[in-house]
Amino acid sequence: MSNNGHGGARPNSGRPRTNAKYLKPIGEAMDLIAANLDSLVKAHIKLALGGYPITDQKFQLACTLKEIPPGVKPADMVLVEEKTRTAEPNGAALASLLDRVAGRPPQTIDLSMLDGSSASIPAELAARYRQVAADYAREMLETGPGARVEPSRN
Repeated sequence: MSNNGHGGARPNSGRPRTNAKYLKPIGEAMDLIAANLDSLVKAHIKLALGGYPITDQKFQLACTLKEIPPGVKPADMVLVEEKTRTAEPNGAALASLLDRVAGRPPQTIDLSMLDGSSASIPAELAARYRQVAADYAREMLETGPGARVEPSRN
């Protein structure tokens, strides 16, 4: 019986909510993002557009080289190759920026049907679709092919 005499859940009983548990670190992260918002947005745009230099470096253990350079221990890592290239535009970063500015378009998932046709459904229905398909496959395995199976209505 609860404190109010009506039964049911007691106030403040059970585990604390996960979001309550992380309120302080989330608040600190939000403050950090807000303080650096201008540079974060610029970095996001730079990532989306590409065109900046990227240096790829390849290191190798000194003991695996034909000749160990002077002053280098056999267990040290040695730079053996360095290439600079231009970063390609990042499509995911660009899509993310556009979604934030213009609003995210409705997401759809394309499905292939047994008869060879295809259909698109809203992404929020995809989980339900997967559940129905899994139920159907499980029933087919249990009853064998040819049996008529109705999907669950959960």
